[in-house]
This record gives sequence, structure tokens and C-alpha cells, in this order.
Amino acid sequence: MAVNERFVTVRRLAIMALPVINTIFVIVILLFDIKPFIKTVINEFKEITK
Repeated sequence: MAVNERFVTVRRLAIMALPVINTIFVIVILLFDIKPFIKTVINEFKEITK
């Protein structure tokens, strides 16, 4: 039963951590202004599809 309890605890921690991870991800995107990154990706995609 100890292994099962540990799994439940890990799952609970993961569920609790998800909003925090999402918030950090959004902050990182806002800080690093993702527009130039998107432009680079689009340009690379155009080069590949030529």
C-alpha cells in the first residue's frame, strides 16, 4: 500500500504544480516577447517548404 500512497501524493503534487508551471510559462513568454521567435519559426518553415 505504501507505493500506492506515494503515487497518489506525487499525482496530487503534480496537479497542484500545474497552474504554477503554466503561470511561469506565460511570464517567460511575456518577458522574452515571443514575436521575434514566431517570425523566426515562420521564416524557417518557408525555407523548408521552398
